[in-house]
Amino acid sequence: MSRSYKKTPYCGDETSKWNKRLANKRVRRILKNPDMELQNSSYKKAYQSWNIVDYYFIQTFEEFSMNWGAYFGSIQEARNYWEKYYKRK
Repeated sequence: MSRSYKKTPYCGDETSKWNKRLANKRVRRILKNPDMELQNSSYKKAYQSWNIVDYYFIQTFEEFSMNWGAYFGSIQEARNYWEKYYKRK
């Protein structure tokens, strides 16, 4: 089995079911209104995609350990946490 890793140490807000549901509710509400009509891909104007995924962080392990290293018992625990969220896919 092959293992793959992220090229950039990236950790961000996951696209959650709640955010997708909120976007769909807003679009459906607009579709029910007879005065407003969405054509083709104009639904993007009703709810922007950047509202679904809100934030992200790019940090190397050295930056991460300087900022958050004190919260972990050992360097190995900090590295495991960093790899789990920043390095592994």
